[in-house]
Amino acid sequence: MNPVYFRIRLPLEKAMERLILWSGITYSRCMESDFRNDDIFCDSEKHEKCYRLGVNSCGEWTVFEELTGAYSFISVEKWHEFAENDELIVAGFNDDVTYGEFIVFRNGRLIKYFSYDELSDISFNAGVYDYKINYWTDVAGFIEDDKFYFSDKGEVLVYKGVFL
Repeated sequence: MNPVYFRIRLPLEKAMERLILWSGITYSRCMESDFRNDDIFCDSEKHEKCYRLGVNSCGEWTVFEELTGAYSFISVEKWHEFAENDELIVAGFNDDVTYGEFIVFRNGRLIKYFSYDELSDISFNAGVYDYKINYWTDVAGFIEDDKFYFSDKGEVLVYKGVFL
């Protein structure tokens, strides 16, 4: 599994507008709320027919969740462009290749950056955040513990192609 979860402190429509401008791709809204349903989004061999991004509004946050890893390995600089001056939290991991990344921007500044990749010699753990992150499994723990994660309400955005 290699989910990427990110949330930005913006209303849904503003977050969607920014996502489209930032990523440069067009998303189609699909009203199917269960974006984890592989029967809808995968072929008979479980290959993705398209990419899918779950999105929901939770209080003052817009939450995005992606399961295929398409949002993995986006540079901190690119995430900063998406955040602008709004608070953004990015958490992603892949338990097949022992990878984890955790990024937090607040008021236009990077306040936490953690990156661990077993296949690489380069790892980072800089800054401070309320949730202690020291290993890639802590990123998975953050996602599971986060009160905004796993909403059964929301929309699915579908898209094809490469972005960023």
